[in-house]
Amino acid sequence: MAESEPLWCPSSRPDQPGAVVLGVHAEPRRLTYLDAPLPASEAIAGLPEGVDPTRVVRFASPCRSSCSHWRGACTLLEKVAVTPAPSDGPSDGPSGGPVPPCHLRSRCRWWDQRGVDACRRCPVVETFVAAGDTLWETVADPSAGPDDVAVGPAS
Repeated sequence: MAESEPLWCPSSRPDQPGAVVLGVHAEPRRLTYLDAPLPASEAIAGLPEGVDPTRVVRFASPCRSSCSHWRGACTLLEKVAVTPAPSDGPSDGPSGGPVPPCHLRSRCRWWDQRGVDACRRCPVVETFVAAGDTLWETVADPSAGPDDVAVGPAS
């Protein structure tokens, strides 16, 4: 990738400049990746009125240094990294876990920051967080850090 090309956020809002569809939530916490990007405006136009686009589609856009999760690195990813990775699907490497095909990988901020580990967790990330989903509410909170993300049974 050329130095002048920006890295892209794989968990963006549809209203961000240049936003495209990364994938569709075929079921909760399982993203089905598109083979090629689709402009966000086209995806939104195809949704029924009143449906929050982030409930069914995940968007990507050029990463912005003004993002509330940016502190010299993507802090959203650092919280996502301590969540469980999906356990089914093909694996890549000794630590296992699914590595989905992705049209964004070559320019992805998360790939650049954490490599294949980020790709293993990417399918479970949703931009829309349902009220009461404590784990993902904490992950989405810009003021929370990785140590604030409680996963698994209490010890």
